[in-house]
Amino acid sequence: MATARRQGDQVRAAREALGLTQQELADALELEGKFGKDSVRNWEREKRPVSGPSRVAIRLMLEAKGVRLAKPKPKLVIPFKGDQPKAATK
Repeated sequence: MATARRQGDQVRAAREALGLTQQELADALELEGKFGKDSVRNWEREKRPVSGPSRVAIRLMLEAKGVRLAKPKPKLVIPFKGDQPKAATK
């Protein structure tokens, strides 16, 4: 079973790959003042979802800089025999 990287981790990885602080990313996305930095912090902490336009803008910034973020390797989960459901008995 694959586990997806958390959206907050993706935002942080993108911001760091761009070499930006939270405030600099907020400014680049034209988010307003201190609330912009708070928005980026909330995205990274998964307190708020990233808006579609901001997600697209971050992706375009990464592409313009030629940055490709590594996709997380899926974790393979192999159940043990003891984890199998037991057949009902009469």
